[in-house]
Amino acid sequence: MTNMKPSTVTDKKQAYELFQNQEYKKSGACFQEITRTNPQDDDAWLMQALCMQKLGQVEPAISCLERAISINPNSEKAYNYLGQAWLSKGWTNLAITNFRHAIQLKADNIEAHRNLIIALVATSQYHEAVDACRNALQYDPSDANIHCHLAVALEHIYQLEEARSEAEKALKINPGHVRANLIIAKLDKRAGNLENARVRLSAELKKNLPPLQVATLAAELGDVLDRMGNYAAAYRSFDAGNMALAKTVSPAQATQNNIFDQINRHLQWFTHSATENWNNTVLKDDKPSPIFLVGFPRSGTTLTEQVLASLDTIIPSDEQPILSRLISELPMLLKRPFRYPEDLGSLNADDLVKLRTHYWSLVDAMIGMPEDGKRLLDKLPLNIIDLGMVYRLFPDARIIVVLRDPRDCCLSCFMQPFMLNQSMVNFLSLEQSSRFYAAVMDLLAHYQSVLGLQFLEIRYEDMVADLETEARKLIEFTGEEWNDTVLNYFEHARKRDVRTPSYSAITSPIYARAIGRWHNYENQLQTALPILEPYIKAFHYQ
Repeated sequence: MTNMKPSTVTDKKQAYELFQNQEYKKSGACFQEITRTNPQDDDAWLMQALCMQKLGQVEPAISCLERAISINPNSEKAYNYLGQAWLSKGWTNLAITNFRHAIQLKADNIEAHRNLIIALVATSQYHEAVDACRNALQYDPSDANIHCHLAVALEHIYQLEEARSEAEKALKINPGHVRANLIIAKLDKRAGNLENARVRLSAELKKNLPPLQVATLAAELGDVLDRMGNYAAAYRSFDAGNMALAKTVSPAQATQNNIFDQINRHLQWFTHSATENWNNTVLKDDKPSPIFLVGFPRSGTTLTEQVLASLDTIIPSDEQPILSRLISELPMLLKRPFRYPEDLGSLNADDLVKLRTHYWSLVDAMIGMPEDGKRLLDKLPLNIIDLGMVYRLFPDARIIVVLRDPRDCCLSCFMQPFMLNQSMVNFLSLEQSSRFYAAVMDLLAHYQSVLGLQFLEIRYEDMVADLETEARKLIEFTGEEWNDTVLNYFEHARKRDVRTPSYSAITSPIYARAIGRWHNYENQLQTALPILEPYIKAFHYQ
């Protein structure tokens, strides 16, 4: 704490008491008054920021923390809290930078260590997370959560024996650690010890757990039972997990039709008359347009991404929401009210340059700018909904659309415990999943018809049946040079961080186990099949 006037001591004590009593608005007002009296009181700026964060006022909190740091550049607490603020806004690189700075200032700041680990694991930077966990354990070797985070990271990068060892250490410290038991069950499943995994997961599910933990465990148990051939029990487990997940749905997510309304707006707005006057001259800048990889979730986009990412010239985005972030910031960037997609026709050349520039700024902030001579592979399955925006910004972009049997695709979505948003909330039932699939595919067909959108269609089943033939199509389409390393993509995947739920599959040689899985659940799919039938025929999956 720097120079504080004596007259503020009583006020500061009162402000702290209000904070301790969770009266954050009053506490924040007190600390704000203290900073008016003594603008050099870095601790008051920091506490004012904490009050704002508690009240959900993240941006003003960031300003206060930056002010505290300008006064006291050695405040490891301020850097740690600033990292938390940036993380809550989704700016993970800035968050990680601040957590690291806090640790540099005070090596035993265990809270900053924990926050750094959480940020690295949450953003699938597993190799760095391993180092961060081992560093943190020097200061607190008895923290079961850190051992468990280390186990998670090690399992993702295929160091399976070490992962089991760390999970067991977590259980020795805390025998009831749910996530450590989940990791060991996953490792048993990978090793083929399905009964061991089933027993462990079943025991965990008998506990009184929060809905998210129930959903994760139930989905894992469902997958184990599916591999054991007990499909009726597997379905019951997947359904129970989704029922638990449904309890976490926020009011904003509860209206499943929100995403359908968005799709319908695209269907209505993208017409020949609305787009015929677009000047789609490719804007000249120093960066080649990205390659966009899209498809319905669980269609095989991760396998396709990893095949391409095994080339040194391709930089994958690992499902960072670059395009959706850009779209959400359109009014701010253009400094005028902007309805999406209705106002896309109003964009002029200067606007497009500004938006493309910001797209690359987001790329730099989220994953790092690709070096010269390398191409960005922007992979996020549901960017398929925003291919009209892709066409507007990057008319020469190469687009790859991955298809999979609609029945397997929707079933796989139902089996996966996604973090819920307005899209993923539709996967809580097979029928709703199929309705979402139909809406997305209708929009894709509409884009083809209205925009003449050209893309390469890749079928998951063809990739599995003949990897080399499909890989050569992919690489020829992207304009890259063939390299035999793509045939061993899984070896490359083990060396890098993979963000998606398919990480365990794509770090193993290709397999056909998931093709035709829907046959095992045909009874449960009865209400979904009539909805999917037109797409089964259109994509020749009869």
